Amino acid sequence: MLLLEVNEATHFMAGLPLPGPSAIRWTKSEDDVRSAWRGVVQARQEHLHTGS
Repeated sequence: MLLLEVNEATHFMAGLPLPGPSAIRWTKSEDDVRSAWRGVVQARQEHLHTGS
């Protein structure tokens, strides 16, 4: 997975550019990471919509 610093995660979630170069290193492909995050978001949305 991708390891994020809090500052970088905040910028990413807000759609903002990073203030400087990133020290992040991918341990899986970008597609794998995007797919995993998409699954987390979808599960959270389902949870919020069902009230469970």
